[in-house]
Amino acid sequence: MNLNRENMIRMMQLILFTVVVLAAALNYNRVLLLLARGIGLLFPFLLGAAVAFVLNVPMRFLERHIHFKENSRLKRLVCMVIAIVLVFTVLGVVILLVVPEITRTVRTVAEQIPVFFSHLQQWANVIFVQYPELLESINRASIDWGKMVEELAGFIHAAPGICCRPP
Repeated sequence: MNLNRENMIRMMQLILFTVVVLAAALNYNRVLLLLARGIGLLFPFLLGAAVAFVLNVPMRFLERHIHFKENSRLKRLVCMVIAIVLVFTVLGVVILLVVPEITRTVRTVAEQIPVFFSHLQQWANVIFVQYPELLESINRASIDWGKMVEELAGFIHAAPGICCRPP
């Protein structure tokens, strides 16, 4: 390897990149907080862009097919109002059709959970009869289930706040 100017610059860039990645890894909480704040700052702009994108399709269609004789600003205003009403109507119909189906699905899954656990218990009983050494190994293991559940609950409670925390 030549130690000319170009290679030295590349090596310095690589070292700088490594230092930045290491600093970010050591301070990942601060990096995630900074990302969450950045997303919080950009969210209104992203939401506005999404609304404009969705409303643009019916607006263009309506502007091509609705004809006014005089004022084009009035035409644009009328087309925008119609597009907004149209989008909200479609969104409302979709919600009215989808939400009851999701509710029905959740209810069905909730009804099937006890059945699943009873089948799981029957299966485990059969396995433990066939392999008694497995049951002995499980009984010898010292697992603090309460602590494990508490840690899992703490993680589940804290995880959404890491990426969705308001600024």
